[in-house]
Amino acid sequence: MNIHDIAEAPVEQARRAARSWATGKATLQTSIDALRTLGDLPSWSGQAANSMRHRIDSSAHRMHATAVAATGTSFLLEAQAGLVASAQVAVRPTLALASAAGMAVTADGTVVPGGDGGAMGVVSGVAAAVPGSPVSSLAAGATVALQAAIALVRTTDAAAGAAIDGCCAVDAAPSPTPVTISAGAAAALVADPDALAAEVSIPDTLQYTLTEAQRGQLQDAAVEARTSLALRGIDPGLVEVTVQNLNGTAVVVAGELATADRVTTLVSGVGSSDPGKITGTSSTAGRIAGPGHAVIAWHGYQAPTDAVRGALPHHAQFGAQGLRELQGNLRATTGGTTELQIVAHSYGSTVLGQAASDQSAPLEADVVHLVGSPGVGHDRADDLQLRSRDGQVGQSGVHAWLSPGDLINVPDGVGGIHGASPMSREFGADTHNGAAPEDRGGAVGKAVDGVTDLGLWARGETSGHSGYWSDELFLEKVR
Repeated sequence: MNIHDIAEAPVEQARRAARSWATGKATLQTSIDALRTLGDLPSWSGQAANSMRHRIDSSAHRMHATAVAATGTSFLLEAQAGLVASAQVAVRPTLALASAAGMAVTADGTVVPGGDGGAMGVVSGVAAAVPGSPVSSLAAGATVALQAAIALVRTTDAAAGAAIDGCCAVDAAPSPTPVTISAGAAAALVADPDALAAEVSIPDTLQYTLTEAQRGQLQDAAVEARTSLALRGIDPGLVEVTVQNLNGTAVVVAGELATADRVTTLVSGVGSSDPGKITGTSSTAGRIAGPGHAVIAWHGYQAPTDAVRGALPHHAQFGAQGLRELQGNLRATTGGTTELQIVAHSYGSTVLGQAASDQSAPLEADVVHLVGSPGVGHDRADDLQLRSRDGQVGQSGVHAWLSPGDLINVPDGVGGIHGASPMSREFGADTHNGAAPEDRGGAVGKAVDGVTDLGLWARGETSGHSGYWSDELFLEKVR
């Protein structure tokens, strides 16, 4: 950037761009409102309707995050245009005065008496050679003013550009996981929804240890998993859904553990021990599982019942042993070629952190995803004791996720009640929201994310903490 760039900067063009972004935001907001109205689906009920409502809500939430980014971009463009216009008020007269006096102005803003080669230039050059000449003082003063303008505009332009880049960052579209689509799967579900329930059975090892209500909840949960598969076009007969007894805990499994290339354990957080909560986790299992990929809806610990109790570590300490035993048995029974993945949501990530705290008994996992995490009890990802299938500790992938507007970010920040945020650069996760940390915009990107959160919360958008399960970008990363 040089002084002539500032003098000739198309300020009005930048202002038009700012107005275009503002108009785009207003148009987008109209679409968001219409989408939310559509998502009411007043005359539709059932699992498919609930799934559609959740997806519409998730889409509207992401659209609103985009609207907040558009507002920020408009503001930044208008602010920078105003600053450049103010600089031009000083720069243009100074350049005109220098030209009239026969002085040249270099690109870096240095004013040179006699530099233009004309008659006035000769006069100014001769005058400047006289000690104490006002011409020399004039040139020096003009140089200071012009170079200050360059420094100011260059600095603010770089900051505004980085912030706009952060606002306009676009996550790469996920590569869809290949699955065999059964054209009749969804049609069969619609034609005979009770058929799915009829095919679910409770194993004998659990029949007499569970209450009738618990058995009913597990059956409902298994049906939800099968329904999620069918709604994806996957034949539930191709990806088996079963209720199993794993380490003394009743779980719903989507897929065949013995033959899977990848086994994922879902670890839920606050409130997940409430009656019926396994139904939602099992539905998520059906959204993730596929041929060769088995998913376990694990509710093997007494989860805290609310956020206040979620601030305490003892629930995670009790749950850690069960998770460590489950993963150890999975490693032993699936063999050394199966990838073990853990997707831990909210307080579930704190359970994972506790389970990965013992150097003498590492947690068996090749990949872990810390989703909407309040912290894992460790300040760095390297502190997690994770053992991969090759027997190495410290080589497992660690990935952090935090959606726009997730309220878990309020108490957490860079150092929350359960340790450092997995989304902080200092924690050292391999990816943040599916991208390398250095590609998330650094301090500017974090500031933009913070502004986006504030914009969402100001409008009452607080569903970010539960929106991961209908976010296809996230789901494709864990499939």
